[in-house]
Amino acid sequence: MRLLRYFAEQLRAAFLILAAIVGVSGQAHAVCSRAPTVSVSVQPTLPSYNPFMVASNVTSVISITNNGNAACGFSLSFSPNSIPAHLASGASTLTYTIVGSGVQLEYVWAGAGTPPTAAQRVNFLNVAKGATVTQTVVTSVATGQVVASGTYTDTFVTADVWDNTANVLTFWSNNTFNISETVLAVCSLPAPTIASMDFSSAITLGLPNAASIQTSAINNAQCTSPTKVRLTGTSMQTSPLGTARPNFDNFIDWTATATFGLATASVTTTGLTAAPAVNSAIKNTATAGATSGNLSITNVHLVASQHLLAGAYSGVLTIQIDPSF
Repeated sequence: MRLLRYFAEQLRAAFLILAAIVGVSGQAHAVCSRAPTVSVSVQPTLPSYNPFMVASNVTSVISITNNGNAACGFSLSFSPNSIPAHLASGASTLTYTIVGSGVQLEYVWAGAGTPPTAAQRVNFLNVAKGATVTQTVVTSVATGQVVASGTYTDTFVTADVWDNTANVLTFWSNNTFNISETVLAVCSLPAPTIASMDFSSAITLGLPNAASIQTSAINNAQCTSPTKVRLTGTSMQTSPLGTARPNFDNFIDWTATATFGLATASVTTTGLTAAPAVNSAIKNTATAGATSGNLSITNVHLVASQHLLAGAYSGVLTIQIDPSF
């Protein structure tokens, strides 16, 4: 009996050891046997960026080839320096996103063993031996980011591939995915608070009254680089143009001043020919970078002259801001 009990205990121990071996062997192929080949079709150099126009984006294709000896699973994600992901030019930053299959793929790299969440990756399961899978991703810079003009880059972001054979992520490789963007030197000038000025009350007995002054403003003017102010204008004239007579004018001259930051320009019309463009002597700011503020239009008044021919007179003042001036 003691001998039989001994053999029974040895047999039970053997079964336990076998079960443990089976348990281990069931996970032997949880990780693909060989690293995949990864390629990036286009390093994302985005089109020149104007924050006042449409968003800027570029499309890249990531290819992953299974070099293992059996079917494998993979996950793709991207690791920038921080979230939200951003490009940098000195102290200025420009946020961007990387999206594929409806999933925003950025996550902050925190070292080996810290995989991206399900919301930060695209999965490829059961990829056959030797097969290649692809993922189209769109790198995009949203409109409306008014930052200093210049070249912005993120040379730290990588396209990361993980083994996902058994729904447990194991890091495989990071791959170069350098993003760059050139921000243009441009401005945005909204409509003025008063777009039409009526000087009918400034005409007394057929003579322009220079003492009647009007003002307007353009709020939230924005530029990505310092700019001058430019003014052009045409005198007030009738349509059709009246025929001038001795001691009577068929036009009304006027003058106006516009100020944006440090930049100030004034224009005065002289007769039937459009006034030449007048630029401010200096730019709106002495330091480089993006600027915003209110542009004031002041001291708009008629210029004294001879008596006027009867009729309805109108003219145009044009205000421009552009870093290229």
